[in-house]
Amino acid sequence: MASEPTNTNYFSLTMLQQVVDYMEQNLFEDLTPAVIAAHFFVSTSHLSSLFKIVFGITIMEYIRNRRLTLAAQELSSSDIPVIELAYNFCYDTPEAFTKAFSRFHGFPPSFVRRGFPITKTFLPLQVEITVRGGWNTAGLTKCNPTGQDLPLPFSYNTFNKDRTFIFDFDKGEEKMEHRKIEYHIDTNTMQFRREWHILCSVAESLLQNHIPFKIDGKTMIFAHGLEFPSNKICLTFQWKDEDAAKCFFSYNGEVTHVGNGFKYFDAIYGTMTIRCMFYGGYPDADTEEFLYKNTDLVQIDHLVVPVQSLEFYHENAEKNSVYHKMVEEWLEKHNNYRIQNKRAWEYSAYDFWCRHNGTPSERAKKDVEDPVGMLKKYAPYFDSCSGVRIANICGSCGKKAVPLAVLGAEVTVFDISEDNRKYALETAAAANVDINYEVCDVLEIDTEKYGDHFDVVFMEGGILHYFHDIDEFMHMMHTLLKPNGKMICSDFHPFTKISDILHFEQPAMSYFSTEVFEGEMAHARFFEESVRKEMPKCLYRKYTISEIINSVISCGFTLKQFDEHPAWTDDKIPGEFTLVAVK
Repeated sequence: MASEPTNTNYFSLTMLQQVVDYMEQNLFEDLTPAVIAAHFFVSTSHLSSLFKIVFGITIMEYIRNRRLTLAAQELSSSDIPVIELAYNFCYDTPEAFTKAFSRFHGFPPSFVRRGFPITKTFLPLQVEITVRGGWNTAGLTKCNPTGQDLPLPFSYNTFNKDRTFIFDFDKGEEKMEHRKIEYHIDTNTMQFRREWHILCSVAESLLQNHIPFKIDGKTMIFAHGLEFPSNKICLTFQWKDEDAAKCFFSYNGEVTHVGNGFKYFDAIYGTMTIRCMFYGGYPDADTEEFLYKNTDLVQIDHLVVPVQSLEFYHENAEKNSVYHKMVEEWLEKHNNYRIQNKRAWEYSAYDFWCRHNGTPSERAKKDVEDPVGMLKKYAPYFDSCSGVRIANICGSCGKKAVPLAVLGAEVTVFDISEDNRKYALETAAAANVDINYEVCDVLEIDTEKYGDHFDVVFMEGGILHYFHDIDEFMHMMHTLLKPNGKMICSDFHPFTKISDILHFEQPAMSYFSTEVFEGEMAHARFFEESVRKEMPKCLYRKYTISEIINSVISCGFTLKQFDEHPAWTDDKIPGEFTLVAVK
């Protein structure tokens, strides 16, 4: 039963806790933003905007997250039927509840009853507003100094996950920027925990005190997770913030000038030296835009900080140093994986397709005779094909693009291999249809040309594991689609992480592993052993079901369907899945 309305004729930031408490008390009631706003005598738009600004999610997202968290807990601790649970948590049908539960937790309610661990929970939000005074000149050289261990709700942290709020305290305005967190560090898994502790402590204190900075020097390498012993932390500030930095670190000594455009001083924080560096003498040098140029966002535990990019270090540092070599090896392994995959897929690909699929003319004959049959299990996912613009992502040799074109679709294939393009275009010509084929990195598709262009984006046969940042991939898919456009994503089932279900001769690993591993390209097993040994390898990153589904949702899609298909090696276990989502 909802509690009685509060007689309030104004609404402030501090009252948001009352809103949260009210929602917690009435989670089993029919809650909407309008109902909540009416209870507090405030406009729905005002309440919704303030809630989103402060908490980063909408009111309905909060309600849904809390309900689904509690529902999972009740499932695991009671024998309540799913249908009853659905109605208790305000879902109109058990089907709607199951779909929402699966989106949130990554698996259906029935899995909880089978003993699947609940790994995703959303706790009640707490509003805490703390305002600190001016500069504190005492004790700031100590690690975690008194009065600086609690984060401010509106700190100068311009690097919050997914959305960035920069609060102008003079104008009382917020502005929002979108930056992507590129690196995530869990200090519990790192070797030099003392150094991480001090780095996080000084960074968080600087953010609390509204002093713009970035992690620089060799510390930028360390802060990306490439650890080495160090007794110094290097930070860069704006030229104009010299006095603020000196006050923060209680430094009363001289500042060393090197030329007209660089100065620094060394202070002590905890047990480490902090080198504070300042660059000037350039146009706009005293702007945040200049300070944050060539930076990555790195999340270290709960803290998100700006760090000079590894690419910048690699291009500008001394080439023969051990640190340069460390960065170079890391970049070659992680940032150039798409180049390595391209090299693998261009290895005798045309000859392979001719031997495996037949000549382009032979393949085209089958495509023309039975285009629906050549689409196999994917045919039902296409409502129609005539006149439909379809982007075939990593469409390889055109094995699905050509039959789609035969059915009347306007198909554009995006793929990294010239050999694949040659086979696909020859097959299309033999089938007397046209397809467009763009040889490019999928993550570098020309969005000026192809943004909001397609009715359908379609991929099948093991695509996702070639892309090591699934959010970046899904964002590109979303960009390519028209409003209300549909994504059809079929791929190998994530259970192939823990067992070589499809006999691809790839290593098994923990289901929750985020490891990038080197392995053979998909069709290497069809070559003779002598050739197989010479073939370039690919770098793979396999995802869990929840990683895939959550990425689809977070990138703006509405998930419509998730089907699992039996493995071709054993029809008792899943080998593939097909996901349908709408922009």
